[in-house]
Parts: sequence; structure tokens; C-alpha cells
Amino acid sequence: MTDKTIFLIVLILAIVVALAILKNGRTPDAVGLRQGRLSPLPPTPNAVSSQTEDEQRHVAPLAFTGDRQETHQALRQAITGYPGKVKIVTDTPAYIHCVFSSATFGFRDDVEFLLDDTSRVVHFRSASRLGYSDLGVNRRRYAALAALYRRPPRQ
Repeated sequence: MTDKTIFLIVLILAIVVALAILKNGRTPDAVGLRQGRLSPLPPTPNAVSSQTEDEQRHVAPLAFTGDRQETHQALRQAITGYPGKVKIVTDTPAYIHCVFSSATFGFRDDVEFLLDDTSRVVHFRSASRLGYSDLGVNRRRYAALAALYRRPPRQ
């Protein structure tokens, strides 16, 4: 290989890494509510939601633990009790958006909760910002958060 070829390969790799870092640091447009529902999942398999028709990526909504305020408090306790790095970005009485970051590479996943007063359930959406497959990370996060949510409240 010539020096020019090596330089081009390194340059291309640097550009790809820079673009990945930029995308990982920016909140996707798909985060948030759309007509009172959580946004649809991306076409990649690295996401789960209680509001998708895709059986492979569907998770059950969580039943309210009491009224909306008690349910919201239980969600906050589950989020803060989850091991690892998490940042709550948006927190309203009916909606929570937080970002979980992996310990090793700092990959970010957007996690959303929508408290549905009519159905008395909490809808859930978790989607990776980067990559194609998440190797089941979002589904495992849902299971862990659901278990923490169902635990009796801390005093």
C-alpha cells in the first residue's frame, strides 16, 4: 500500500468515527410524542415499544401503581435505581424522556415513558441512537426497569 492509500483509509475512518460521535450526541427527531403517542420505532431492530404492532419488538405496557402522581414517582424511582449512567432530559406529569449511556463506549439510548390516564398504563419506548442491532440491550433494560418499577416504594 502506498502512503496515499493509507492516508485515505485513515481519513475515511476518521470521518466515519466523527459522524458516529455526532449522531450519538444528538437527540433523534423521532423522540417525543406524535399525536398523543410515542413515536414509531425506527426500521432497525435496536428498539422496543409498548405501542408497536411488531411482535418482535413489542413489550407490555406497565400498569399504573396508583394515581398518576404515585405512578410517576414509581417511574422516577425505577429510573434512578437503574444501575449505570442515566440523564433525565424531560420530566412532565405525563411524559418522561431519559438517556441511558453504556459504560464502555458511551453509546446512548433514548428511553421514554408515557403515562396514559385513560388506559391507566405506562407506555414504554427504548431505542438505540447508533447501530443496527443492540444485542437485546433495550429489551433487557425494559425488563430491569419494569422490575424496579414494580418493587414496593422506598420510604
